[in-house]
Amino acid sequence: MRELSENQLANVEIVSFFGDQLLLFGLGFLLWLPGLVWLFRSREWRAFGWFFVAVLLVLAVLHGKAYYTLGIYPVAIAAGGVFWEKICRRVWQKNGLAVNLVGLSLPLAPAAVPIFPIETLERYFHWLAHEKGVTSAVRWETGQLEKLPQDYADMLGWPDIGAAIDTALADENPRNCLIYCENYGQAGAAEHFSKRAKTVQVTSFSDSYRLWAPDTLAPQVQVFVYVNDELGEDVATLFADIREVGRVTNPLARERGTSVWLCRAPRTSFPDFWRRRVAEVKSSAGLE
Repeated sequence: MRELSENQLANVEIVSFFGDQLLLFGLGFLLWLPGLVWLFRSREWRAFGWFFVAVLLVLAVLHGKAYYTLGIYPVAIAAGGVFWEKICRRVWQKNGLAVNLVGLSLPLAPAAVPIFPIETLERYFHWLAHEKGVTSAVRWETGQLEKLPQDYADMLGWPDIGAAIDTALADENPRNCLIYCENYGQAGAAEHFSKRAKTVQVTSFSDSYRLWAPDTLAPQVQVFVYVNDELGEDVATLFADIREVGRVTNPLARERGTSVWLCRAPRTSFPDFWRRRVAEVKSSAGLE
């Protein structure tokens, strides 16, 4: 939380945090909110209600993002099911509740699942934010309003990254190669969308990926595929043959400008460089 607060959470407002809780599941608050009341009214299950409130308050005070609370909702939703089961005795009442929950949530469905083409989604979120005043979907961690939700913009360009990696490694021996991505989104895109990544290890020093970064490389690893928005000085200095093979150009993509470089002919031992670099990263993260 301390690391996140330095670059992301400073823009989270408590009022928005609590307001967004009502929108996380669309009209799902008609389930979890009565469920929370039911928990507090139940002597046997009341502790779960206090757990719910405690987690909510802790994350609010620490300026956590709204979706950090998702893990506490299943118990409240289940309790809401019990609440409505006691009220809706007849079949038509139960069916009516289900139809209304689903039907009234449909206008918010594109905010949860990208079910329309990008052009349609762009118009939809403009309408939602600027005509209906529902801005939480397009408010990024920077605090700014954008054209698409951050999650959607994050995903744009992922297939391009995978295709560029395949192009870079088309004529290379997988045993001689390593793929490095600057963030976990790029690394996940490489693993999911690149066919060549099935036989070449994908690494990153981002978040939990650093846990699996290899401490050493085999001596024959001399080809490095580098995915980042800029070519770092250390990489540029290390390799004599560097070629950009692809770039994310979609103007709506958060990864716009991310490039894939094929780096060959290291000037010094690449495995030695990697061993020192990964040791520095894991040491700074307390992973020695």
